[in-house]
Amino acid sequence: MKKIGLFLMALLLVGNVSAQQSSKNKKVKQKAAKKQEQPVVAEESDALRQQRVAQVQERMVGPMHRFLIDWSGNWREEIKIWNQPNEEPLVSNAVRDGRLFAEGRFLTCNTMGQIGHNPLMAQTVYGFDNSKMKFVKVYYDNLGTSILVLEGAINNENNQIEFIGTTDDPITRRPIKIRQVLNMKDPMKVVLEVFMEQQEGKELKTMEIVSTKM
Repeated sequence: MKKIGLFLMALLLVGNVSAQQSSKNKKVKQKAAKKQEQPVVAEESDALRQQRVAQVQERMVGPMHRFLIDWSGNWREEIKIWNQPNEEPLVSNAVRDGRLFAEGRFLTCNTMGQIGHNPLMAQTVYGFDNSKMKFVKVYYDNLGTSILVLEGAINNENNQIEFIGTTDDPITRRPIKIRQVLNMKDPMKVVLEVFMEQQEGKELKTMEIVSTKM
């Protein structure tokens, strides 16, 4: 009887050990299954990270946009136009109202004045493109149906911005190169010089606008 009792106790001990081992294996399998169910998050590559940073920077208002603030407000303008290089210029006057929009990303300028016997109504939009690292200027008025688009780079040494673009000659329909130099004399005075390419390939100064802040 004593031997039978010992044998039964041994069976019970083996059964308990087997049950504990089975429960332990089951828990290990459950943990492994949960680990497999969790989504694998791939690490962001350096190229993708740089792209995301560039996208954010492209949308931001940067240091160059401070010029748009300087050019905002009310200005009194004297406009000189040369039809021929050796002739006296036609002198006219205008007023310009510049207003920021899109949280300082762009500046819209409305100009009202007189060119000879014709009233002048013009609009100019300025901006700084963070992607191109250039100033952009869009101009149109009531004296024509063309829209002029220019891009410019700043020269900090001369405190100038040189805008380059093209327009079409109304007679020959050929493209003409236009260069505009914006001289920022001080926060209260800005001088814009306009140069146009002639048929001989030479460049002549055709306009000058002196803007004084009111």
